[in-house]
Amino acid sequence: CLCFVLTFLVYGRMLGFAFARTEELKLADALGRLDFAGVWRGLLFDPSAIDSQFSTLWRPVSNIGFLFSGWLGDGEPWAFRLVSIGLLAVLIWAARRTLGKRMGRDLVALLIAFHPMTSAAVIDVSALPLLMSATFAVLAVTVPKRWAVAFTILAIGSHEVGFLIPFV
Repeated sequence: CLCFVLTFLVYGRMLGFAFARTEELKLADALGRLDFAGVWRGLLFDPSAIDSQFSTLWRPVSNIGFLFSGWLGDGEPWAFRLVSIGLLAVLIWAARRTLGKRMGRDLVALLIAFHPMTSAAVIDVSALPLLMSATFAVLAVTVPKRWAVAFTILAIGSHEVGFLIPFV
């Protein structure tokens, strides 16, 4: 619980920030490519037409994250950042839990909270897939083995980096 409160206190002020122009373009591109009906039409009638659309299917979990964030706030920036803050809080909690009662677990939690990659993931909406993959990867290492496979699949479905999880 403390992880969620502290993460929100640190990053909560970003909820009021507007999208940067580059974020708007990246988000419009990401959401614009989510034409699943077009992919299936291409597979059935013209497979050469799906080259640009097929790349969207590689990150289905991230696509769901983008769609959920857009639905939650009707496309407003605060909803995307709120989802990122929630994922970051779960990442910090899972990292602390992974380390158990070891001495440096709070230091590791602080490093994760203030690392430039994680703060960039909250600031820049297009970094959501990396944050989702990192969160699911740490959860895959943290949870019991029966759930680890599910979180590994979620990590892989979020970003290509998730393919490294089985080697950890």
